[in-house]
Amino acid sequence: MDVLNYVLRPQLLRLLRWEIGYEHDFSVSTGKSGKYIEKYLPKEKYAQFLKTYPVGNVEAIWDAVFEMCDLFQSIAVELSGNMSFSYDYVKAKNCRGFLEHVKQLPADAEGVY
Repeated sequence: MDVLNYVLRPQLLRLLRWEIGYEHDFSVSTGKSGKYIEKYLPKEKYAQFLKTYPVGNVEAIWDAVFEMCDLFQSIAVELSGNMSFSYDYVKAKNCRGFLEHVKQLPADAEGVY
């Protein structure tokens, strides 16, 4: 949960702010802690964003992690095309694969690989 909220979520929020900024010529604010994000995101994307907030069980946390990955990638691909940045698909695939591997580790695992 710490990784979800303190490592992954800030990067997703940054990307959401960039997307909103791009769509509005960087002339709007998403507010402190992103409190206006709902106002600027399409309903479907905001609903997907809400799915990144899990209930307090391990399976739901993993579901939120992968939902966050999916949302991040869809926005990053779109935004990188719009803003002429490159998107590293190989790195994205490797990161996702690592997470899927870690999820499958037995509870008594003493290492990742």
